[in-house]
Amino acid sequence: MTLIFAETERVPQVAYNSDLIAPFMVVRDLLRDPAELHHWYLSPANFAFPDWPLAAMLLLSPLPRMILPIVYGGGLLAAYGFLIGWLLVEMRTARRAEATLWGTTLIALLMMASNANPNGFSGVFVRFICAAATHSGAVVCGVALIAMLARVFNGDGLGQRIATGATVVLVAVACFSDRAFALWYAGPVCLSYLVSRTRMKFPRKLLTVAGLAGVGVAAVALDHLRPTSRLGGTFDWNARESLEVFAKLFRESLGEGQWQLWLPVCLLVPMFVRGIWLVGTPRARRHATRDSVELAVICATLSSVALPIALNALYHPSLLRYLLPMFLLPYVWLLMFASRWSTQGMRPWLYAAPLAFWAYSATLAPQGFAAVAAIKDGDTLAKYLLSIGQTAGYGDYWTAKKTMYESNYAVHCLQLHTGELKPLLYIYNGTWYGRRADNRGRVRPTFVVVTRLDEKLLRQNFGEPDDVKKFGWEEIWIYDEPLPLPVQQRAPEGE
Repeated sequence: MTLIFAETERVPQVAYNSDLIAPFMVVRDLLRDPAELHHWYLSPANFAFPDWPLAAMLLLSPLPRMILPIVYGGGLLAAYGFLIGWLLVEMRTARRAEATLWGTTLIALLMMASNANPNGFSGVFVRFICAAATHSGAVVCGVALIAMLARVFNGDGLGQRIATGATVVLVAVACFSDRAFALWYAGPVCLSYLVSRTRMKFPRKLLTVAGLAGVGVAAVALDHLRPTSRLGGTFDWNARESLEVFAKLFRESLGEGQWQLWLPVCLLVPMFVRGIWLVGTPRARRHATRDSVELAVICATLSSVALPIALNALYHPSLLRYLLPMFLLPYVWLLMFASRWSTQGMRPWLYAAPLAFWAYSATLAPQGFAAVAAIKDGDTLAKYLLSIGQTAGYGDYWTAKKTMYESNYAVHCLQLHTGELKPLLYIYNGTWYGRRADNRGRVRPTFVVVTRLDEKLLRQNFGEPDDVKKFGWEEIWIYDEPLPLPVQQRAPEGE
């Protein structure tokens, strides 16, 4: 899975941007001193689970730092495949081995298909589904929640009690980590199981759902108790702007033949019809588990589209990440539907096709290894700065953390607002404005990565540079004397 992910053309551009490497930097600080969490100004979603545990495992491994985001992406792909297979097992439409085979094949096919047009809407799949700190954790936890609740509402005995305890823990950590989980999954999925026919009686189901809701609300409240927790923007419940953006993107995807957007949107219609049929049609008890799992997937998919639009969260095309489940769950539903209605005579084909795909994928392994090697050994801005003797300076949001991570903190880069020379306390450690992240004394900045910063303000505050260097499209101003440090201020809510 890691090699398949590494072959994706967009990976070198997106896997190391300031958003996606943040969990690795947060966890690095937490491993040194857990109290550092109080100095990190995180986004409205802190992306703690499973991002932080996975990042910790990779940081503690002997793997080179530069390939950790790639391995992380491969690990997420494998997790998706396993969880999709788990859903099929809970539906009792496939045995564990064949279900895992179908699930991993589906997710790998979607990733490889994204290579066909890596700069289009498939970039949403590559950049957000398979990276840290992009709501991907909410998607992983959501698929796991559907499978766990199937065991809770349709199981019995010790297995049911274990599943109930695991579900409570999952809802708690996922809601603490990302409030999108509550919107996409926790609420809609619980309601879907509440209205569907299961082995658990309705009064007990109602108490279970109410208990999970209480756990989720408590977890979100706990997140707000962090000193550096911020609410972010507010929603205006005006869907018109988001509907216009969504319609515009859908028309563009049709006109440009980019199936990665128009196909899942088109699948929403039969999913909606199927959901209405599952709720309104009495079914035999033997179909109860299958129906409840399928209905949960449908509700999660539809809510992941309807709620962000209703909250006017899709006011810009870059915010497609708020529709993230829509790029995966419709295909999961198709796989569930196919496995449910496949006959015994079709089973050999359902084995042969995935095995043929993986045999073909094995022939691409050398390309994957080459891509990983190119990323590990490639030239970076951090390497260039070290080669010219620069170890501390200024940059914008997209430069600062990336440079520090790629240099293993040998280069300390202070994060500034693009339009004014003041600290940008957003997904950044506030103490880094006074001390170096590598604990080698105070910060003495002598360079500025000018890209995306206001050159006029730089000249007014720092004067003319003593030297100017170029690295790719980046322009670097060099100063012989250390530059003044900005005045650190606490980030206001919603910044």
